Amino acid sequence: MNCYTISNGAGLEVKVLDRGCIIRDITIDGRSIVATHETLEEYEKNFGFYGAFVGRFGNRILNAEFELNGKKYKLPENDHGNHLHGVLCKTEFELKEQTDNKLVFTYHSPDGEEGYPGNVDFTATYLLEGDTLTTLYEAVSDQDTILNLTNHTYWKLGEDQTLQLNADRYLEGDEKTCPTGNVLSVDGTVYDFRQAKKIDNKDPELSMYHCFDNCIVFEDNAAAPQATVVSEENKLKMELTTNQVSIQVFSGNPNGLALEPEAYPCAPNFPQFPSTVVKAGEKYEYKTSYKFTRL
Repeated sequence: MNCYTISNGAGLEVKVLDRGCIIRDITIDGRSIVATHETLEEYEKNFGFYGAFVGRFGNRILNAEFELNGKKYKLPENDHGNHLHGVLCKTEFELKEQTDNKLVFTYHSPDGEEGYPGNVDFTATYLLEGDTLTTLYEAVSDQDTILNLTNHTYWKLGEDQTLQLNADRYLEGDEKTCPTGNVLSVDGTVYDFRQAKKIDNKDPELSMYHCFDNCIVFEDNAAAPQATVVSEENKLKMELTTNQVSIQVFSGNPNGLALEPEAYPCAPNFPQFPSTVVKAGEKYEYKTSYKFTRL
């Protein structure tokens, strides 16, 4: 496992591991703003997916199975009988390019890995331009397949950090936090983050896990940034802009808040959800930018 560092030359520094393309740390003026494991050895298991690039299918697939082109595929059951996140977070990537402000990693996933169809070539790019970190995840398969890539960094700008989302719907979840298929309005619910607020894990409306672990759906043509995190105490703001349609909000880690831009979880099992099928030879591209501002 190797750790690589990029910098904007003005106080913003990002460390990335080749294992799982994990964002090991992000510091502003020497202060870490993400949750990290204390040692590199802990990233061998990386319980909690700290900073990881996850897929082939981020989030959950109900009953760890799906059907594509009339064929059923079975995946590993690693989350209460469901499939969660996939193998990429545990995979050694190859460093293809490194400059002062850019890292590019690649990985070839063979047909049938974890049960998924298609030989898939993945590319993960991390780019620092000014005070903005851009993550670009790309993939091409030689067969029709499903893809839902995301990043699992836990943000900790400050103990007082608030979250605002340009999102007006959420996916109703079952007792195992898998979607039921219903897309509901956030009006009058704990999932309404259209006005900035602090996360409250004691709200009785939350899941059995006593935390937020829900997919919140961005407004149609939502204005950028779609998500904003602010710590007034530490005078920091992070603005997230993405080409994804929704974001998983997970507050179960006391060290930070995971914001995972993504397609709908369990999408292959619900035909009413936006499709996550990627055709053979089609380029999949997922891009998210994080702009940091000192207040």
